[in-house]
Amino acid sequence: MTMSLIAEDGSGRADADSLVALSAADTYWGNRPHTPLAASWTAAAEALREGALREATACLEGRFAARFSGRPRRGRDQALGWPRVGARDAQGAPIADDQVPREIVAACCELAARALSAPLLPDSDPEGRLIEEHLTVDALSTTTVRESGAGPAPIPPLVLALLAPLLGPGSVVCRR
Repeated sequence: MTMSLIAEDGSGRADADSLVALSAADTYWGNRPHTPLAASWTAAAEALREGALREATACLEGRFAARFSGRPRRGRDQALGWPRVGARDAQGAPIADDQVPREIVAACCELAARALSAPLLPDSDPEGRLIEEHLTVDALSTTTVRESGAGPAPIPPLVLALLAPLLGPGSVVCRR
């Protein structure tokens, strides 16, 4: 039995497990019907969409929470990193301490739709990521090169762009 999603409401809930309410994510994707991700989002069962929002929240919390300015509104009594007091955007403008910023909501929705098809934070492959493989049939030689300690899956460029206004000066979010 799955538990109902508990979305952060701006009060700094101790029991929140998502930065975004399911209704808000449904509205986000309803406003973008032209994208393939919207089709997969609307086709997914409610329990799957809720699970995807939880996973997206965990991804954002794990990968970015330490890079946002300010501190959680209720400190360690708060389950998630938003809302925050003393938070400012990259240009120094204050961010309200009683809400989850729209950039976080959009990034969470984008990640949640992607989580429906693949894990956002997969367990690392113990063999490492395959970099190169050679196979010679007549001489029966084989060469396999793997990268050890493959890092976490890359964050989609759109999500990085959405988060950029909230990250401190000098934070690199896109690399070419």
